[in-house]
Amino acid sequence: MVNYSMEGRTYRYFKGPGQPLYPFGYGLSYAKFSYSNLVLNPTTVKAGGNVVVNVTVTNSGPYDSDEVIQVYINWPDCPVLMPKLQLVAVARQTIAVKYPSVVNLIIHAEQMRVWDDNKGFIYLPGLLNVYVGGQQPDQETSTGSNVLHGSINVVV
Repeated sequence: MVNYSMEGRTYRYFKGPGQPLYPFGYGLSYAKFSYSNLVLNPTTVKAGGNVVVNVTVTNSGPYDSDEVIQVYINWPDCPVLMPKLQLVAVARQTIAVKYPSVVNLIIHAEQMRVWDDNKGFIYLPGLLNVYVGGQQPDQETSTGSNVLHGSINVVV
C-alpha cells in the first residue's frame, strides 16, 4: 500500500524534533512591525459563514516598508489529521513609519472545513484558533514582529 499521508513531510505537518530551517513567512526587513487590536467578527460563526479579521499594524522602524500580514488557523481538538497551521489569508501592505494601519482580511467559510475520508469536506463544531502576524506563531525570526492570537467558535 502507498502512504499518501503528509504527516511529518512538510512544514505544515512538521512535529519535530527542532524547527523547519525556512518556514513559510521567513524573510528579512528593514523595519520592525508590531501588531495590536485584533478583532474577529463574529467570534461565534455558523458553519458556512465567513469571519472578518481586523488588525492594527505599526511600523516602528526607520523606513516606510512593506509587511506581509498572515492569518493562520488551527483546530486544537480535531479528530482527523489536519495541518499544524493553515494559512487562510494574506495581504501585502506598505506601512509608513509611525502611522498605524488597520488591515482587514477574511477567513472564508470553506477554509474552516476539514477533510473526512468518509464524508468529504465537513465543518466540525468547536474552537478554532486564529493567529495574525508577520510570520507563523512560535517562529523565530531575525526581524522583530509579534503574532496575535484569538479564537472563534464554529457552530454546526
